[in-house]
Amino acid sequence: LVIQNHGFDFNPPAPNPSLGSLAALQLSEGYAVAASSYANCCWTLWSTKQDQNRLLQIFTDNFGAPNNVIVWGGSLGGIVTAQAVEKLDVSPVGAYPVCGALAGSRAWDGAIDLRLIYDAICGAVPGGSLPGGATGLPAPGFPPGLSTAAIVTPVNTCTGVLLPAAFRTPAQQARLNQLKAVTQLPENFIVTDMVFVTNGLSNLIFAPDKLNGEQGVGNVGVTYNDAGINASIQRVAYDDKPHKELGKNYTPNGSVGATKIVSIHTDGDGLVIVEQEKEYQDVVPAANLTTGIVNEAGNTHCGF
Repeated sequence: LVIQNHGFDFNPPAPNPSLGSLAALQLSEGYAVAASSYANCCWTLWSTKQDQNRLLQIFTDNFGAPNNVIVWGGSLGGIVTAQAVEKLDVSPVGAYPVCGALAGSRAWDGAIDLRLIYDAICGAVPGGSLPGGATGLPAPGFPPGLSTAAIVTPVNTCTGVLLPAAFRTPAQQARLNQLKAVTQLPENFIVTDMVFVTNGLSNLIFAPDKLNGEQGVGNVGVTYNDAGINASIQRVAYDDKPHKELGKNYTPNGSVGATKIVSIHTDGDGLVIVEQEKEYQDVVPAANLTTGIVNEAGNTHCGF
């Protein structure tokens, strides 16, 4: 049985999830394939342990216990895959996370950094500010937080990132250059990342099935590679209880048993940065993990 885990989705769970991009090949080679739509949206790691085990039980009830289980998925599905390796009722023989968010809950450190760096650079720019900051984000709905246009328009007003370079004002170009220099993010991911961090943090912090209004991420003590940013950025302290709760839901601990894992990432990923592979390597025994990095010419999120 191959269990496929889908990526990050702001939409509410729906029936009949995709079986993934490899399903036709897997089925042709004689594997059974199953997938869950998960019980909640967005950073769904609160529910996926139960989701995966329910899926396995449903398969077993209908078709019998599988001889072996393999788990795989991309992006957020990569960390769901890592969680399944450690938490599934049946130990998988193999796992294949692709461009996975394998640092787990630590990925949200980067999210709050980007959100607050943007505020420090663009907060005072007419038409460039986003409401709320890290502790006053709009409460979630479906989709959570702000509309995409309500995020994209201020970001473009401040940085001109969606304009050809020749049409940007000098001030826009300077702000865009600063944002790229401090975050080290590729230009073609700035808008995508701002939508993810703004609405993703909104859902994470305010959703009743996650932190329920408590602050689980912060940036106190972070040193940024820009003196002006260091001096002006909003400092947000996390509270210990929700911070620990976020860590449990979920950060890998390396208890992978006998499971063999192949993890692949693109080196230019601007959404789930390739450095997350190092976080996973630090906890998983070397005998269980093979990591492959695709050397790409540009910047994509699993574009290969």
